[in-house]
Amino acid sequence: MSFPTTRLCPLIGLVLALACGDGGPTGPAIATGITVLSGGSQIGPVGSTLPQPIVVQVASSHGGGLASATVTFTLGAGGGSLSRGTATTDATGTASVSWTLAPTVGAQQLTASAGTGVTTAVSAEATIGPAAALWTVAGNSQFAVVGTAVAIRPRISLTDAFGNAIVGQTVTFTPGQGSGTITGGTQVTDAAGMATVGSWSLGPNAGSNFLNVSAGSLASQFLGIGVPAVVAATQGNNQTANAGTVTPVAPTIVALDGQGNPLSGVRIAFQPAGGGGFVLGNQNITTNAAGLAQVQGWVLGPAAGPNTLSAIVPGVPTVTFAAQGVPAVAASMVASTSTNLDGFLGNFLAALPGVRVTDALGNPVGGKSVTYQVTGGGGQLAGTTVLTNYDGRAVVGAWRLGPSATTQTLEVETASAQVKTALEGFFNAHVKP
Repeated sequence: MSFPTTRLCPLIGLVLALACGDGGPTGPAIATGITVLSGGSQIGPVGSTLPQPIVVQVASSHGGGLASATVTFTLGAGGGSLSRGTATTDATGTASVSWTLAPTVGAQQLTASAGTGVTTAVSAEATIGPAAALWTVAGNSQFAVVGTAVAIRPRISLTDAFGNAIVGQTVTFTPGQGSGTITGGTQVTDAAGMATVGSWSLGPNAGSNFLNVSAGSLASQFLGIGVPAVVAATQGNNQTANAGTVTPVAPTIVALDGQGNPLSGVRIAFQPAGGGGFVLGNQNITTNAAGLAQVQGWVLGPAAGPNTLSAIVPGVPTVTFAAQGVPAVAASMVASTSTNLDGFLGNFLAALPGVRVTDALGNPVGGKSVTYQVTGGGGQLAGTTVLTNYDGRAVVGAWRLGPSATTQTLEVETASAQVKTALEGFFNAHVKP
C-alpha cells in the first residue's frame, strides 16, 4: 500500500524535530547573572563583623541557580576583611561570606563575581564605634605658681578603638584632694572629639596636683606642679675660702609664694656647676616651715679659682652661688685626736691618730700631704701618707703596735719644717698590762 506524498512529509518533519531536541536547552550550563539574596545595605560599627553574612545566588543558563560555580568576593572602597576570598555555590546556586568592616567611618563596598561580566555590588555603612580611649592632648605636666591657674587649660580627646572622634559625649573634670579648684568641670566633646576644662588653679602647697577626668567608664589624669613665685639666695653667695675646703657660710635658699609668704615642702636640688667642688650630705633638700633650705656644707674644688653652685627648682629660674677658692699655706698643724693612746702589744689601736692643718688665720688647709712615721716601739702603719680633707684633717689608716716596747711613738710631718718639728713624737701609745 502506498501513501500520498503530500501526507507523508509533515509526519517525517515532526519525527525529525523530536529527535533533534528542539523542546529544551542544550550544552553545559553557564553563569548568566548574580544577585544578592541577603546581607546587603547593613549598618555596623567600624571594625565589627556584620551580623548577617552576605548571601548571593548565581543564575544558570538552564534556569534556576548554578551549582558548583566559583564565586569571588573582592573588597572595594573602605576595605575591611572577609572570612574567605572565594566560595563554591551549593545545589541552589548560593554562596556566602562574612564581612568585617574597615576602621574608617562611611560607606564600604564588596563585589561578588562568578565570571567575566557576572558581578554584583554589596554596600554597607560603617558607623563610629563605642568610646574606647580617653587621651590627654594638652595641658598635662605643667608648672604654675601655687594658688594660680595653669597656663594651658587641660584638654582631652575621646575616640573609639580605631581613633575615630566621639562627638557629643559628656566629660567630667574633678580636681584631686588639695589640688586646687576648677571652672567648667562638665564639658561635651566637640566635632573633633575634644573637651577642655574652663580653668584649673593649683592648690596652695608646692608639689604635685592632680586633675581627674572621666567619660563614662573611661578615665585619665592631668598633673600640675605647684612651684614658688620666688626662689632666692639668703646667705652663702660670693664667698672666699681656701681651695678644697668648706665655705665659711652654708648656702641657703628661701622659697616664697605669690604673696611673699614662706613656702614649705619645696624640693631644692643643690648641684656644683663649676670648680669641681661638692656638697656635704644630701644634695636634695626640702624647704622647712620658714621656706628655707640649707646645705650641710659646700666644699670648693681642689684648685684655686672660681666655683659655682646651682640651686634648682624645676619650673623656676635656677639660683647660682659663687665662691672663690684661693691657694692655702699651711701655718699650723695640731692633733685632732688624743695624743696619748692605749693598746695591746701587737694589736691595732681602736682610736686612730689624726691632725688638723690650718693657715695663719686658722682656716683649714685641704689637700695637704701629711706623713705618719713610727719613731719608737717597732709598730706598723697602714695609710702612712694622707691628704687633709675639706676641714684640714688627716687620719692615719691604721697603727699596729710593736711586740715589746711599753711605750711607742708616732711622728707626723708635712712639707713645712716648722710643722714637723712641732709634732715630732707627738703621739704616744701606752701598752696595756
